[in-house]
Amino acid sequence: MDMKKYIVILLSFFLPFIAFGQSDLVKFKEKTFDFGTIKEEKGVVTHTFAFKNLGKVPVIIKSVQASCGCTTPIWTKKPVLPQKTGVIKVTYNPMNRPNKFIKTITVMTNLGRQQLTIKGVVTPRPKSLAEQYLKKMAELRLKTSYVIFNEIGNKQEKTINVEVVNDSEKPIKVTFGKMPAYVKITMENAVLQPKQKGLIKVTYNAEKTNFWGFHSDLIQVLVNGKHKVSSNLVVTATVIEDFSKMSKEELAKAPRVGVDKLEEKLKSVVAGDKVKIQFKITNIGQSPLVIHDMDQSSESLAVKMSKRKIAPNTQAIVDVVFDTKGKKGYQNEQITLITNAPDLPIIDFKISGFLE
Repeated sequence: MDMKKYIVILLSFFLPFIAFGQSDLVKFKEKTFDFGTIKEEKGVVTHTFAFKNLGKVPVIIKSVQASCGCTTPIWTKKPVLPQKTGVIKVTYNPMNRPNKFIKTITVMTNLGRQQLTIKGVVTPRPKSLAEQYLKKMAELRLKTSYVIFNEIGNKQEKTINVEVVNDSEKPIKVTFGKMPAYVKITMENAVLQPKQKGLIKVTYNAEKTNFWGFHSDLIQVLVNGKHKVSSNLVVTATVIEDFSKMSKEELAKAPRVGVDKLEEKLKSVVAGDKVKIQFKITNIGQSPLVIHDMDQSSESLAVKMSKRKIAPNTQAIVDVVFDTKGKKGYQNEQITLITNAPDLPIIDFKISGFLE
């Protein structure tokens, strides 16, 4: 091997180790700084890390990289001569970052790499009414406009409270538009004084419903008798059979659900194809299994069931045709059944996968 090439190879191997050793010649007064406890509302905090060049050649800072966008470094751009000092000024922004923080700053020089650390604890700032009550309806603010009851038995009644506030300098009167018989909405204080807080009480009586499964209602919220397009409460619930009062004996004799699969993975399906899929349901209980309701995630699914009442130890077939016309990429469809089985009142059959 040519001697020059040999020397180059040796240098390329050892230079990183030499540089690593030389990084000690960049002597920081401290490598970790603790800001202690700081207040979020006070804004940014800054600390200056000073270093001294203990070597015999100028130190050139090539780059300084923070571990987070919330941390901004500024550093000495000119070469730092031997026995002279340079600085790296680090600013941390605590806005919307409460609690403990630890951030690192990686410094790359012509003599190697070093790491600095800042840390501290941020006490959260007092939140404004707009931040606490995110949904605005004219002068009224609500913590949420979504009232989600999730699953509710068809003989049950549940109540959810929505926190509100008058975010104006004048009194306001809150009323509600037309609502279905199974939804009741009231306010203890219909008139709210400036900055006064209140509660909207939403009660869902599933016994008054005439449907099974998921249902959604929009209820208008009027402020001083006026309604804006987006000023609505969204009330949702999934009505299932109420099993809460069944005895142990009744539960033991109840229908039970057995399925051959809960998900069908699409394989080698080209966009535009019509895919035929079957799901099998077996009643492994002691009394008839009833399918109260069947719903699907899109009109691309054509779903038929061989029977809605399944005797013990018998089976029903759910036939699905998935029309992929006009679709592309990843698909995620679902068929939902509402049953009278305490062990599985909701069956979700999924169809997923990529179209070729």
